[in-house]
Amino acid sequence: MANPNLLESAMPRPLLNTAMVALLLAAAPALAHSGADHVDRDRTHVRPSDAVRTLMVDNDVGRAVTVLADGRQVDVVSAGAFARVRIPGDTRRVEARVGARRIAMLSLDTMDRVWRLERPTETAVLVKNPLPVAVAVTLGGLTRTLGPGATSVFDDVAVGSSTFVARRTTGQLIDRDTVRLSAFDDFRWEVDPPETGLVQVKNRWSSPVEVLINGVLVDVLAPGETRTVDVQAGRAEVRLTRLSRSGRRGATVLEKSLRVDRYALSRIVTGPDSSRHAHREGVRPSAR
Repeated sequence: MANPNLLESAMPRPLLNTAMVALLLAAAPALAHSGADHVDRDRTHVRPSDAVRTLMVDNDVGRAVTVLADGRQVDVVSAGAFARVRIPGDTRRVEARVGARRIAMLSLDTMDRVWRLERPTETAVLVKNPLPVAVAVTLGGLTRTLGPGATSVFDDVAVGSSTFVARRTTGQLIDRDTVRLSAFDDFRWEVDPPETGLVQVKNRWSSPVEVLINGVLVDVLAPGETRTVDVQAGRAEVRLTRLSRSGRRGATVLEKSLRVDRYALSRIVTGPDSSRHAHREGVRPSAR
């Protein structure tokens, strides 16, 4: 007769009892949600800086162009190349430079997949006035007054031949220069000191007065008229002669040797109530 204990031990037992199965079934939804949440967090845990945007750069500048993203160099595109440039996803501004000169800029909001770079047609020029007097500088149709020792940047100046003109604030020419501006090279222009000074003559006579300086007729003043003329800096011989209404020379009312300064205005007043003398006023002579 078989042993009942041996028969019971030989029968297969269920791997999990009823209580354990119920427990696992109850916990399954929570475990499934936890796992999905873990996966989602792993998928979304990507910093914006880890993302990369692709920008196609068409370089028609004529020179190699350095591409910078927020000031950091990311690539160099050869002249004439059509290249793929990888830009960090958190970039706010992209620049294209030739050497130290920025030739184009692009913001992230307006970034297209293709960035076409063309040769610049305009540039910027730094102008300096080292003189002890204010000057009016004209460049590219724009005139600015620069005080003594002042500098100013003229933007959007056409590349190619340009003429700089510097005048006194009273209009007399001080300096004129024609140069060729490059699209890529920085340019700085400085006003040269004048070779002439200013002499102002006021006529208080009731008749015209002829003004000769160093033997050269420079002006004829009507009664009551005042004129300012450019005169070579240094010693000047001034002669004032009254004229008749018909233009005949009459009496010489002033003959004087005058020192003409480049920056100080020399004034001469002639007339029946004047002391017939000249005096100088303004800025003292500069070492320049």
